[in-house]
Amino acid sequence: MPKIRPAYLPEQYYHFYNRGAHRLSIFREPANYLFLLRKMKEYAAKFDLSLIAYVLMPNHYHFLIRQNGEQEAGLFPRYLFNSYSKAYNKRYEHSGTLLEDNYKVKPIQHTSHLLHLCRYIHGNPVKDGLVADPADWEYSNYPE
Repeated sequence: MPKIRPAYLPEQYYHFYNRGAHRLSIFREPANYLFLLRKMKEYAAKFDLSLIAYVLMPNHYHFLIRQNGEQEAGLFPRYLFNSYSKAYNKRYEHSGTLLEDNYKVKPIQHTSHLLHLCRYIHGNPVKDGLVADPADWEYSNYPE
């Protein structure tokens, strides 16, 4: 049964997330994070989105995004990871899928859920034992 995507609406918040296929790392070196960060900025501007919170973990990601205009927020992860996957596959001579499945998305209906997600996303590196404090997380010092 196909997954039903939300109706994307202006001024609505969305939580996007996914992980590497077979739970493998989707980032091999700091340059991978930097590539994705540059593309995130580019596509957020292109699709008139605000990045409220995000984390790029070694084997998964989370984005909390506000759709400001009429363009669907769902275009962001689609374009972003299409671009990233192509660059990754070329650089590492990789074939096959990089991510587990299509991205998952949940619309955020309540302010309390929005606040919880911000805490959850920023706490991810702490929860996974990568840093002691969320402020310590730097993509240039990712775990090997």
